[in-house]
Parts: sequence; structure tokens; C-alpha cells
Amino acid sequence: PTITPTPTATPTPVYTARITAELVNLRSEPHAESQVLTILARDEEVDLVGKLADQPWTLVRTAAGQQGWIYSEFLQPEPEAVVPVITPPPTPTPSPPHITVELANLRTGPGPEYDLITMLPLGTIFVPEARDASGEWVFGATPQGQQGWLFIQLLSQVPYLNSLPVQPTPLPPTPET
Repeated sequence: PTITPTPTATPTPVYTARITAELVNLRSEPHAESQVLTILARDEEVDLVGKLADQPWTLVRTAAGQQGWIYSEFLQPEPEAVVPVITPPPTPTPSPPHITVELANLRTGPGPEYDLITMLPLGTIFVPEARDASGEWVFGATPQGQQGWLFIQLLSQVPYLNSLPVQPTPLPPTPET
């Protein structure tokens, strides 16, 4: 019988680079607004994990084993370094708008003169579907189906506010005499 040798995986070479600026931020994501994980100093050596094809960011691993992103201009790779192109991490999905105060009044119309439907507690998700002409009030619903108007400053950020349709304002209630 012939003995067939078991194939072994060829290890991928690890290439390194040196930091070229005085101090460089190691970031959690490949953009300048992301969280700074640590700060690296000039001449520190890092392992090159990968780079983005269409953006100037490189994923590296520090001597301590911490992985993160560095703006590529601050790196001097070793001369023979081959850095694989990698797919960027997915952009996190923003959390849906939610109530940011202890209790928020859900009303029948866009203003304090409208009747109170209910009070929504802190953290309640509220999905705006329309806005008033001023953009100060939004009409929407909770996941439980409660619909009404809410003062925009009681919600977390609504990045699509200006793209919401303007809903006609209902007539305010007439005061009882």
C-alpha cells in the first residue's frame, strides 16, 4: 500500500507596517467618526490584516492583539507587503426613534391644545409617518398600534424627518362653555 501524505495548509504570511505619525487613532470602524480604541505612537509595528478597495483605511492588529482600523496614510508597510483587499464591515442599522423623556404626551393633533391620548414612557419606540408643516410635531405610531401626534423634541433623532409627508393639521377641539 502507498502512503499518501496528509496535506497541510500553507500559513498565510503576516506582513507588518510601522506607524508614521506622532500619534494615530486605532478605530473601531473605517471612518473618522468611529470610536477610538487606542492610540498608537510613531514607529510602533502593527500586523496588516486587510485594506478596503475604495477607501483609504487599513485593518491592523497591534502587538497586544487588538484589532482596528487606521487611516492608510499613517502606515508604512514593509516593502514586500501584500495586503489583501477585504469587504468593509456592515454599517450598523440605526435604532428606531424612541421617547427620550420620562413621559411624553401622545396627542390628537400637533400642539398642546389637542386632547391627550396617552402618555408614552421613556424608551417607547415611536415610528413617525408624517409631520406638521413646521416640522415640530410628528404623527406616527408605537409598535402596539397607538397612533397620534408627538412633539419632535421628545424623540431621539429622526434623520428622515424632512422626507416625511406633511399631514394636514386637524381642527383643534373647541373649548366647552
